[in-house]
Amino acid sequence: MEYKLNRPISYWSFATLVAEATPQETYDLERAPQYFYIDVHGPEIAQLRERIEKLEKKLEENVTKQLIPIQFLDSDKLELKQPIFVSMNYCSEGEVWIVDCPELNLYGEGQGEIQAIDDFKNALEEFYFGLKKDKEKLGSELRKKLDILQRIIEEK
Repeated sequence: MEYKLNRPISYWSFATLVAEATPQETYDLERAPQYFYIDVHGPEIAQLRERIEKLEKKLEENVTKQLIPIQFLDSDKLELKQPIFVSMNYCSEGEVWIVDCPELNLYGEGQGEIQAIDDFKNALEEFYFGLKKDKEKLGSELRKKLDILQRIIEEK
């Protein structure tokens, strides 16, 4: 007699089959491949699905993120030699716009896009003059940022 198992069986159901079988059938059952389903990756898969859902939600929230160039500082003291590219996005939690330049670790925020850009420009000007004033005391990271700023900004 040949047994085909189309679904995973537990140890107990296999033992019941063996107990009810004749010696020849028992021999056939022992030779038949037996498959056991053990869900060892279920919790990992559930965690990964949860992480994917969170990342997709964050991605949907950041759809408003855009890369924009700032070409003018609107300052009496400084002007740009070349544009600065910043990211602008809307933060729905605080209901504010954020303009961010990760390279300089500098940002500005405001209730509207224009306010956020103006806040960034003011922060950039203050940052530049603060670094320039303390030039001799700067560590390596801040010295690099000052070098970047001096390449893209000139004083009037």
